[in-house]
Amino acid sequence: MVAKAEKISNPQSRRRFLRYGPRADNANRKTGEVPFWDSKFRSESTRIQESPTFTNPRARAYAIRQAESIIRDDRSLPPAIREKALAHLKDGKIQTRTVGYGKATNSRIGK
Repeated sequence: MVAKAEKISNPQSRRRFLRYGPRADNANRKTGEVPFWDSKFRSESTRIQESPTFTNPRARAYAIRQAESIIRDDRSLPPAIREKALAHLKDGKIQTRTVGYGKATNSRIGK
């Protein structure tokens, strides 16, 4: 389950992102697709799998709802791209990236 999300300001990009759970702070300015990032630390050598945030239907739906709110409020995106991004989110079409760090150095790309 995704930890409680808290929207905070990123002073460098002036975009908001989820403090816990996946990061969804940008939309592709050509396609409107929204990338979701989640990182996983492992202290023992292992290959990580796709994050449960993306594979668990309830967690994924929650993350998408949070991203919709962020994208809807992001006035730095051109209106046409914002609308495309919101349409992709409504359809559940997202790009996922689970990145390992520590002794888990691989990453997983999903949809």
